[in-house]
Amino acid sequence: MDNTTTTEASASAPAQTSATELDAKGDQAQATPTGEDAGAGTDGAAHVEEHASPDLPENRFELELEFVQSLASPAYLHFLSTSVTNEGNLLLEDANFRLFLRYLYKTWTRPEYSQYIIYPHSLYFLNMLINNETFGRELAQISFRNFCHQQQFFAWQTRFATLYGKGGAKEGGTA
Repeated sequence: MDNTTTTEASASAPAQTSATELDAKGDQAQATPTGEDAGAGTDGAAHVEEHASPDLPENRFELELEFVQSLASPAYLHFLSTSVTNEGNLLLEDANFRLFLRYLYKTWTRPEYSQYIIYPHSLYFLNMLINNETFGRELAQISFRNFCHQQQFFAWQTRFATLYGKGGAKEGGTA
C-alpha cells in the first residue's frame, strides 16, 4: 500500500476501540465516531475519539490493518505458531495474545473496518486461530503450512477462473 492510500485510509478510518473496552462492552461493542451526528455535515472523515491512554500509536489503524492482512500468509501463520513469548510459552497459546486476536476479529469483521481488507483469507485464518486450537498447533508443522498454502492457491485459481473465465477462445467470435 502506498503512502497516499495509507494516509487516505487512516483519515477516513473509523474510531478505534481498545481491547479492554471491547471486552468490557462484550459482543455489542460498537466503535462510534464522536462529533455531531457521527460526522454528518462534515467532510465525511470520521472524528477519531481521543483516548486517555498515551501508549496507543497514532498509526494504530495502519498497524492493525497490516497485522490482520499478514494473517493471510500461511508462512507468517507458521512463524506465529512457532514463536515463543518471553515467559517461554507458545505465542498462540498465550492468553493475552489470544485476547488480542479476539479484539482484532471483533473489530476487523465490522463493515466500517473490513472495507479496508484486501486479503479476505486473513479474516478466515484469524477466525480459525481463535476458534480452533488444533489449527494453531498444526500450523507449526511445515507440511500443514504447505497444505494451507496449496489450498489457498487453489481457492484463488478457482475464483479467478469463475470471475474471468478459463482464457480459451470464444466460440462464434469474428477474427
